[in-house]
Amino acid sequence: MFNREVGYCQGMANVVALMLMYLHEEEDAFWALTSLLRGDRYQMNDFFTPRLPKLFRCLDHHMVLRKKFIPAVHKHFNKMQYEPTLYATKWFLQCYLDKLPFSLTLRVWDIFLFEGEEIETAMALAILRTFKKQLVKSNDEQLNEFMSRLAEHQLDEEKIIDNLSETLMELRRARLSHLPKPAVIEEIKPSES
Repeated sequence: MFNREVGYCQGMANVVALMLMYLHEEEDAFWALTSLLRGDRYQMNDFFTPRLPKLFRCLDHHMVLRKKFIPAVHKHFNKMQYEPTLYATKWFLQCYLDKLPFSLTLRVWDIFLFEGEEIETAMALAILRTFKKQLVKSNDEQLNEFMSRLAEHQLDEEKIIDNLSETLMELRRARLSHLPKPAVIEEIKPSES
């Protein structure tokens, strides 16, 4: 096994399928996946290690961004007890594969491959900004229905990509485009008595 830290994780299947669609050769797809997992630009490895540490960093960072940049959506989601784990988990784990119309997903992946990991949280914010008016008027059932079926809607891809570009620039100006570094938990040593 090449990457013992990750091994095989079911969440990787769609990412590998995308690589195989474009690279055709299994070995090329393998090395592309390796670059996604271990490369500094993408750092997807910790999405698939035990306890999913990067996923939880993304979800926490998303909450910070949601509160700061779209407070009305944040307030409404809190009122509805609509946590990011309910809608954004697969967004982050698979970089929007299966969660957006395929043509839009491919555009997001092009940007992700060029720009790197900061696209993931910027895209989450851009999606919520794009549908802000609709989201703040939705009850919990409507929220679940809309967010779980986003890939089935006719979306204005240009508007979403424009929102992504604007959001990314705004996050960079605020120095919030990158995930915070993982917290280091020091081992507590028993005191000598």
